[in-house]
Amino acid sequence: KKPGDPPDFNYMYAVPAAIFAGSYLVGHSMGYADLHQTAFIGSAVCCILAIGCLAQPVTSRLGNTYGMIGISTGIVSTLGMLDCSVPLYTQMAMCMGVGGGVGALIATKVEITSLPELVAAFHSFVGLAAVMTCFGSFLMHPMSTDPVHA
Repeated sequence: KKPGDPPDFNYMYAVPAAIFAGSYLVGHSMGYADLHQTAFIGSAVCCILAIGCLAQPVTSRLGNTYGMIGISTGIVSTLGMLDCSVPLYTQMAMCMGVGGGVGALIATKVEITSLPELVAAFHSFVGLAAVMTCFGSFLMHPMSTDPVHA
């Protein structure tokens, strides 16, 4: 940000995100069946807008905001669709908190010139998470030959 730039009010982007996630939660509690798919589409649109806005420096801040709204809505709608027990939700929240904390700690210690390596390392962790998820699915259903409909 340059010294002559107008002030940012980025915290105001939390209002549409809260409305989006809140309306999903209200609709979910009222029993609308197709609401998950609608929330997933809205989340995907926000993520696509984020990628488009990140292509230009002028709109990159807006792209970050679209990305945060899209990802947070995707997480809320995924957790709403799972319909798990409270202890399992607690375990998921703890894992997300630990992962977010470790990621934030690592991100604060990295120089800007090392950012490509950091992104590559985080992508490796995403791949590791996918492998662990597949391994856990295999352990839950060892004789299943159809992984999509297991």
